[in-house]
Amino acid sequence: MVYFDEFCLLKRTTVSTWSMAGNWAYNAANDGWYVSDVPVKDSIVVWQGHVGYVYDINEDGTWMRVIEGGWAAAIWTPGMRYLHIAAGAKS
Repeated sequence: MVYFDEFCLLKRTTVSTWSMAGNWAYNAANDGWYVSDVPVKDSIVVWQGHVGYVYDINEDGTWMRVIEGGWAAAIWTPGMRYLHIAAGAKS
C-alpha cells in the first residue's frame, strides 16, 4: 500500500491527471507530495488498483477504515470498509 499525506491535496492539485491508481504514488511524489508506506488518518491511500480516503485507524494501528468509490454499491458510489494494516499506523 502507498499512502498520501494530506487529503486536502484534492483541492490543491488536479489528481485526474494522475490516471489509474497504479500511477498515483509516482505522480503524487512527482508533484511534490509526501508519499509513505505508513497510513495516516485523513490521507489518501492507494492499494491493489484502488484509491480511497483513510477515515480513521483503530487505536493499536492494525485496521483502517477506508472510504472508496465502487466498493459497497454501484461504481462511483462511495462505500466504507475496513482494511488490515501489516505494520502500525498513525491515528
